[in-house]
Amino acid sequence: MKANIRTVILLLLLIAGIVVFFKFPDLDISLLGIGKHRHFLFHSAFFPAAVYLLIGSIFKRTIVITISMAISMAFAFAIGIHLLTDLFQFKAIYFPIIGNLVYGTSLDDKIWLGANVLGCMRVSFLSYRKMNFQDRMEK
Repeated sequence: MKANIRTVILLLLLIAGIVVFFKFPDLDISLLGIGKHRHFLFHSAFFPAAVYLLIGSIFKRTIVITISMAISMAFAFAIGIHLLTDLFQFKAIYFPIIGNLVYGTSLDDKIWLGANVLGCMRVSFLSYRKMNFQDRMEK
């Protein structure tokens, strides 16, 4: 019974995370302008990894780290889903100074997005494990 409640809570967290954080990569439009949309930093696993590492180093109390890891998990998962949807579109990732990695093809952009989808899902999984690890420590 306890596992079913955790599963429902986890699914609700992921849905809430997608609703709240899904548009995060598109902040590059308002911060950098439409000409730099799909900026490599915003369309990567950089921010989810930074949030995960920052939360993991700041919070030490069990309940606080469990809640913050849940937020980290939802954040990384939502950005990973956003990048996955971008993977099926034919628009280039913007890299400063060089613009694009390879002109005339979208293969490099797809590799970038695919690798960062995997990175985001990895951060989400690590957050989930750390959240559950704290639960096991209480027992």
